[in-house]
Amino acid sequence: MIGRCVRICVVAIAFATSAAWPGLAEEAQPEGNGSPAAPASPEMPPVAVGPEWAYERLAGDVHMFVCRESACVPSSKVSYRLYGRNDTMTLEQFRRQQEHVVKVLQEHAPPGTHIEILEVHGDEGSGLPRTFTSRRLIANSSGAKEFITSSLLLGMAGAASLVSSSPDEEASSANEVIFARAVMALVNAAPQAKP
Repeated sequence: MIGRCVRICVVAIAFATSAAWPGLAEEAQPEGNGSPAAPASPEMPPVAVGPEWAYERLAGDVHMFVCRESACVPSSKVSYRLYGRNDTMTLEQFRRQQEHVVKVLQEHAPPGTHIEILEVHGDEGSGLPRTFTSRRLIANSSGAKEFITSSLLLGMAGAASLVSSSPDEEASSANEVIFARAVMALVNAAPQAKP
């Protein structure tokens, strides 16, 4: 049932807000000049964190990783997409965007599915780097639960949206932290000088 919701919701959000969920890190798409960054090699992601994650390159330069070991809870997924630099998004804009995402997801979810925002937090102000994070719970009528942690990472050199999903709340958050550190290092890195 949750898998069906995911497929329906990915399509709905992609059309409604140019955002996808949960396997696609699109929902916290930066505003302003946040166009997609240059594509990475199809064989290698720009950032990966370890052998316990199987990599898949999805449409739209989305880099998805599926957990295959107990440490990250099998069936957990983390995905991200890179964008150009963005310094315009505020915490309040991110909060409103997440509320809209939940509304669209709920409209397209199977009957009996309940989606709620558990928490939205992030850095105040306009300085870079900044991070915004939203945690959601999706529960269906059978009692199955999916925890989603969505982040928008704004760095000095670029931006990224990142989504972590898992049936385990702690894994969703922990997996997001692991990937967010690595991706933030990339989007916050100084540009390399050309020889």
